[in-house]
Order: sequence, then structure tokens, then C-alpha cells
Amino acid sequence: MKLWRNLALAVVAATMCSLPAMAQEDGDKVVAKVGGEPVYLSELEAILLGLPDQYRQLPIENLYQPLLQRAVQMHVVANEGARLNMEESDTYKFGIAAARRQLLEQATVQAMLEEKLTDDLVQERYDTFAKSFEGETEIKARHILVADEDAAKAIIAELDGGADFAELAKEKSTGPSGPNGGDLGFFGRGQMVPEFEEAAFALAPGEYTKEPVQTQFGWHIIKVDDSRDKVAPPLEQVEPQLREEIARELEQEYIDELVEQADLELYDLNGNVIEE
Repeated sequence: MKLWRNLALAVVAATMCSLPAMAQEDGDKVVAKVGGEPVYLSELEAILLGLPDQYRQLPIENLYQPLLQRAVQMHVVANEGARLNMEESDTYKFGIAAARRQLLEQATVQAMLEEKLTDDLVQERYDTFAKSFEGETEIKARHILVADEDAAKAIIAELDGGADFAELAKEKSTGPSGPNGGDLGFFGRGQMVPEFEEAAFALAPGEYTKEPVQTQFGWHIIKVDDSRDKVAPPLEQVEPQLREEIARELEQEYIDELVEQADLELYDLNGNVIEE
């Protein structure tokens, strides 16, 4: 019950503090009628987009009833506002002006991105990204983690006597990789704490550390199983992130340019002109 009460409050807050994020489109499903006026599914989806992450990530079916209830409430209250001629109120006029500015900003930036954020630009960014992997090596390693140096030295002695590293890791490692034989998979530089990284990358495949390696987590015995040249993930995998990154840069450059060209006068809280 508390969860649904919190959700109801979040739904109200989302619609009170944000503009609708989606427009009604052809084929939009009618989910209710208020005095004969249709309420569309896109209105529920717009409300959902304004919710906190823990709700927004859920399927709309899970939140359908509170979203529908809120959309109906909005129509009912808006109809009452129209009856009371609230369109002439300062609050309404201020909100319409603010909404107009925000929607014009969004539409203008979107049009700019559609023109400038080309596939060629994404490919160029990917090529630069891929080059950063050239000459990099990553290793596949295992480790055994214990609490003290003496225990680590005893394990090294067992390894020197021919014990199997993976089996010792399963038996004695306190790290989360222990049940998997200490397997850490492949990793590159910068992904492990410095002491661990330095010791691991000094080993050739098949070698293990002859002295325990101390880090903030405890004492490690490290074994390298394999090494390979690091390769960039395929474009298809990273394209969404690259497009988002480029879009942010293009948007900021575009806004900065427009601000630079604008005729501006800025004032402080006391009404004094802010000198550039």
C-alpha cells in the first residue's frame, strides 16, 4: 500500500513539474474518455517519462492504473479550468510562455542534430575511439585472495609443489571469484588497483606471482592464463553511446554560438548590470 501511495505522489509530481514529453500521433490508442474527450495512451507514456528511474524502467502495464488515473484527473481539472476561464489567468499565460520556449528550444536543437549528427560523423568518432585500443594488451588472470601474508606464502609453496591453482582458489580464496577458480576473465590496464595491475602485467602466460601481492583487499597470489591484443568493440555495440556523446557536444557548441551572437544584458539580484 505504501508503495502505491508513493507511486501516486510521484505520478502527480511528474505531471506538475514537467511538460508532456510526447505528442499524440496517428493511431494513438484511446484509453479513456472524459466528457466525450479522448485520453490517449501517449499521455500516459508522457507521464511515465517524468517519473523517477525506479518507476520509469518498469513496463507501462505495471503502472497502468495510476497513470490512467492521473491522466483522467488532468483532463477533469483542465476542463474545470476552462469552464472557470483560467486561460486568462497569469499562471496559465506564464506556463504557456514557458512551455513555448522549452518546446521551441527542443525542436530547434533536434533540427540541428538531424542535420549535423551524420553517420559519417559517428564513423569518424568510432575510428578515433578504435585507434585508442591499438598497442594495448589485455590479460586473462586468476587470483587467490587471503587475509594475511603467511597464508599467501603457504599457498605459493603448495603451487610450487605442483598444486592446481584453480582448485586452490576454490578451496582457499576469500574473493568473490573463488568459486570460479579465481577466474577474473580478460582485463586491461586501469581496471584493477595499481598494485594488482603491476604484478599481473609483469607475468607471462602460465606464470604466477612468487611473492604475495598486497592491496587494500588483502593478499593476492596471481596467475596469468593468457594475453591478447586489445580490440575495440564493434561499432554496433558502442554507436548509441557515441551518438549521445556527439549530440551533447554539438548541442553545447550550438547553444554557445547562439549565446555569443545574442544581444544580452545580464543583471545581478540587486538589478545592477553584470559586466562581462
